[in-house]
Amino acid sequence: MKNINKVILKIEENHNKFTKSENKIMDFILQNSKYILEHSIGDISSKIGVSDATLSRFAIKIGFKGFNELRFILDQESKRVNIEKNCSSDSILDRLVNDYKVFLDQNTELIKNEDISFLIDCLKNFSRIKIYGVGSSGYFSKEMGFRLSKLGFDSKAITETHEMKIDANFCNENDLIIGVSLSGLANDVIESMKIGKSRGAKTIALTNYPDSKIGKFSDKIIKIISKNTLEMGHFISPQIGLIFVLDYIISKIILENPDKYFEMGFNTMHSIFKQDDLK
Repeated sequence: MKNINKVILKIEENHNKFTKSENKIMDFILQNSKYILEHSIGDISSKIGVSDATLSRFAIKIGFKGFNELRFILDQESKRVNIEKNCSSDSILDRLVNDYKVFLDQNTELIKNEDISFLIDCLKNFSRIKIYGVGSSGYFSKEMGFRLSKLGFDSKAITETHEMKIDANFCNENDLIIGVSLSGLANDVIESMKIGKSRGAKTIALTNYPDSKIGKFSDKIIKIISKNTLEMGHFISPQIGLIFVLDYIISKIILENPDKYFEMGFNTMHSIFKQDDLK
């Protein structure tokens, strides 16, 4: 258990400085670490009976940048302890496979068909589709843009922050912006969505945390399940949940009009192979 004490030690070092509300937060963290990792900041503050701002001040007071960092460190320390319990390769494989099964089951339970239908309707009804993401979310944005393009949508993934803001300034009511941020805290994506929305664009967010900053500038939020609660979540790609939802969206689009989209896909691939033959 030696690696799980960093958050607890910080709490103990500052214990004598806590207010009455901060003591309530301390007691809750010490007794409900699993709840802290599985729920949003809004849920946690409501459960304790304090404000989101009080949670943030508590985390800063004991040496973190905010409550999200406290929760991240707590998550990493918990995972390290779990991994150290059994490090044989056979056990790791079994646990990873089990986590994937749990992850898919959780995603299936979480998906709201009305939200997916809303997104698909937007894809069909807006002239231009812009997908904003940075880092790991940027890689997913490129994948989403590529796959939508193959089906004939005018889609463009933008992952460079300056280009993203420039693009957002030229958006209008014909544009759909899909902002991808699993943490909900990617400032460049959020700022670009804010700009685009002010120009008349429709905005949709793909995120783990619906009550995070990105939600303020989103007309619709598509919740992506977090991998952080899984035993082997530290080793699972953050893009897995996004890819699962994208596969579902693409499948629904194609199967709603298979003749149209299979022919479009065939023509696209035929064009690619024809170009290859000319080289």
